[in-house]
Amino acid sequence: GGLSIISKAARAFHLFEPRSSAMVWGLVFFAAGWWWLGMPGWKSANPAARKFLLVSALFVASTALAMLTPGIFFPHYLLLLLQPTSLVAACILGIWGASRQPVVWARYTGVLFGVCMLGIPLAGVIPAVRDAGKLYQLRKSVGSTPAREIVREIKSISPDAKRMAVWGWMPSLYVQTGIPPATRHAICHFLIEPSPARAHLRASFLADIRREKPELIIDAVAAGCFCWSGWDSTKRLHSFPELDAYVKQNYLLVSEKNVGDEDDPVRFYVSREYLLSKGKSVPPPGGARLPVIPQRTRDGSD
Repeated sequence: GGLSIISKAARAFHLFEPRSSAMVWGLVFFAAGWWWLGMPGWKSANPAARKFLLVSALFVASTALAMLTPGIFFPHYLLLLLQPTSLVAACILGIWGASRQPVVWARYTGVLFGVCMLGIPLAGVIPAVRDAGKLYQLRKSVGSTPAREIVREIKSISPDAKRMAVWGWMPSLYVQTGIPPATRHAICHFLIEPSPARAHLRASFLADIRREKPELIIDAVAAGCFCWSGWDSTKRLHSFPELDAYVKQNYLLVSEKNVGDEDDPVRFYVSREYLLSKGKSVPPPGGARLPVIPQRTRDGSD
C-alpha cells in the first residue's frame, strides 16, 4: 500500500542510498554549485527557459514522489529519474552558459557539468564491471540451480506440454522450458499477498486456467524457489481454495521434488486429460493418485 506524505518525506533518503543514485547526486551537486554562485544567467534568461526549468524541476519532484509511494522502494526505480534529472541539468547548463560571465567561469561551468553529470555516474562503472565478472563466473553452476532442476523434471513428466501454470514466483520456468504460460499472471505475488484486488485477480487467474486447461500446474512456493518475504507452506496452492478444488478435480500430483535445503518440495500436477492421451491409467477424482516420483535431494539421491 501507499505511504503518508510524512513517510514519503522521511523515505526520500532512499533516493541517495543505492549505487545507481549517482545521477541524483550529480544533479544535486551541479544545481547546488549553480545556486552557490548566485544562479548566473537566471535573471537575464528568456522567460520561456526559466519556465521550462521550473517545469522540469517539478517533473523530478513528481517522479520522485511516485517512486516513494509504493510500500517498498526498489533501487531500479531510480531509472525513472534519468530523463527528468537530465532535463534539469541541461536547462541549468543552458541558462548558465548563456549568462554574461568571464571566459574562465564559462570553462568552469563545463567542467562542473562534466564532473557532476558524467564523472559521478561513471564512477559506478568499475564496481558494475566487477559485479558482471562475478556473475559471469556463476555460469559454471547454472545447471545445478533450482530452476534448472525443476525444468528437467518438467521435461521428464510432460515433455510435449503446450501450456503451463506456475503458482509462486518462478517466471523463469516459462522461459527455460519454452512453454507459454496458461494465464496472464506470470507471477502470483498479488494472488498470494492480501489486498483489496486479490479476489478479482484470483478470479481472473482461475478463469484463465479453466479456459486454457494447461497440461501442467506447478506449485513453486517451496524451498529453493524464490519466495516473497513471509511466504511459507501456508501460501501454497491450497491457500486458494477454488483453485485447489479445480486442481484436485482435473489434475493428479505426479511428482514432488526438493530443490532446497528443507523438506519442502516443488509439486507437479499433470492434467488427467493429458495423462489419458498418453495411455496412462487415471484414477477417478477423489480416488487414489498416481504414484509420486520419489523425492530427490539436490545431489540427486533418493
